[in-house]
Amino acid sequence: HDSAVVGSQQGWLGGSVNRKLALTSTGYLLELDGGGIVSQRRLKDLHALVRHPNSDKIMLEFAGGAKRVYESSHRDALLVSIMDATQSLAQNKTMNLTDITSTGYTLSDAGLPEESSGIFQPISIPLYCLKRLYQLSTSAYAFLSHNSESSTRSGQPLIVVEECSGVIECSREFNASIPPSGDGLPEKPNDKQVLGCIGALWGILSKLLSNKGG
Repeated sequence: HDSAVVGSQQGWLGGSVNRKLALTSTGYLLELDGGGIVSQRRLKDLHALVRHPNSDKIMLEFAGGAKRVYESSHRDALLVSIMDATQSLAQNKTMNLTDITSTGYTLSDAGLPEESSGIFQPISIPLYCLKRLYQLSTSAYAFLSHNSESSTRSGQPLIVVEECSGVIECSREFNASIPPSGDGLPEKPNDKQVLGCIGALWGILSKLLSNKGG
């Protein structure tokens, strides 16, 4: 998307332009037009791939806040190619695949510290996200396991998706704020909150699959 070429032979109204993408063996994503290379970005800096539902668009979010939106009739093939190049060529193992942009979900710029140390220090972003997800997911799973009526509509049957809306939003916040490498999370394999989140989320997923109507 480039407003500088709106109305030109290379673009059309809305600020979109025709571009070809190329992936290099050195881990770069190139944009090319009729005149050659117009931009290059390191896949090592790719933070997230956003697969927009019900459209042919994908968004690439890079470290530092830069974003690029591409639309293609072969959207999923393009997405898989970028994912593969990011992991194999750029050795970037921290890239997220998601259906929503990180804007509004990431806590990296919310004033919380990336890390915490010592007693009475502010809680770090990873530990804050883990604590919130643990509290919401375990509470939601406990409710789903012992109730058949809606928590908000008296006398109405329980709908799993409705009851788990808070867990879904918290999970998105978690994914947007913490890399897949898990940096900043507890490293002990028997951590109470980590195991609690895994168990509760698997339980919720099982109930979603067994109650497809809800």
